[in-house]
Amino acid sequence: MRIALLPNVQSRAFREDRKLIDELWRTAQGKGTLLETNGVGDLPEALMDAREFGADTIVIAGGDGTVSQVTTALLRTWPRESLPKLYVLHCGTMNTVSKSTGNRGTPQDQLQALVSGGPMGKTRRWPIQVGESRWGWLFGAGLIASYIEEYERGPEPTSPKKAARTLASAVAAAFTGGELHDRLFERVSAEVLVDGHTWPIRDWLLLSAGGMHDLGLGFRPHMAVLDHPEHFHLLGVGSTAARFAGDLLRIRMGRLPRRSLVFDAPAREVRLTATKPIRYNLDGELEVGTSKLTLRVGPPLTFLLPPNAKPPSNKLGP
Repeated sequence: MRIALLPNVQSRAFREDRKLIDELWRTAQGKGTLLETNGVGDLPEALMDAREFGADTIVIAGGDGTVSQVTTALLRTWPRESLPKLYVLHCGTMNTVSKSTGNRGTPQDQLQALVSGGPMGKTRRWPIQVGESRWGWLFGAGLIASYIEEYERGPEPTSPKKAARTLASAVAAAFTGGELHDRLFERVSAEVLVDGHTWPIRDWLLLSAGGMHDLGLGFRPHMAVLDHPEHFHLLGVGSTAARFAGDLLRIRMGRLPRRSLVFDAPAREVRLTATKPIRYNLDGELEVGTSKLTLRVGPPLTFLLPPNAKPPSNKLGP
């Protein structure tokens, strides 16, 4: 195994502990190369260096946004027939992707499991191509984008506690109305075409697509990706905010909402045609696209799993 360790020095873990990169490099035991990055602009050169080194495994040390940006840079620059395996360490504010691939523990423990020589499992996942040149794992428009915007609002740093408080405020606003309700629950007016089939409504509380099953905070609405390889999972909710809030516990248990106006499907291509530019979230990063947006299934990527990982399915074995 030849690893390329890519720490994003802007990720939360490295901002809070400047010595963490040195600790990870010592843990790597000289089995790879260290390629520090300071943002998305550094990734193409870092990945070219990883290819030159002959890396067969990219260790991503960052949160969901870093994983998304590495995925995009990798699929733009690396030959598809020789894509490396990926291994994700918990180093960000949001670590949903690494949790979806079964990883647990501190970054040091996670890296130690990789370099110790023990058996590693594998899981194959298909990213979502958004537009022509961007790939990621969790896409959300409507409520999901509004929630991320609200979560990042104000001077308080983002954290799991702030995420939970924002969720609690959203649930309360779903029933009481007011300014927060209007900000969070602005609806998306869009035609949704899924693999050639048009969904029957055009007024959406949220649209969510996942190449990973976990959405964060314990919510797992995209479990269907585990049973439908070579697809991502699309979920559309057209019900009221209050009805959707009443189904949150069910969603947290990995089940779909059971109220009316809920649609879902495994998909390979989704075309969204909206009445105005679509504001969306991709792996924790807010974007504003055009009024026409296409989501496609991307090429599969293989994630390595530590010995104690227990992903629900799609497991390829050691």
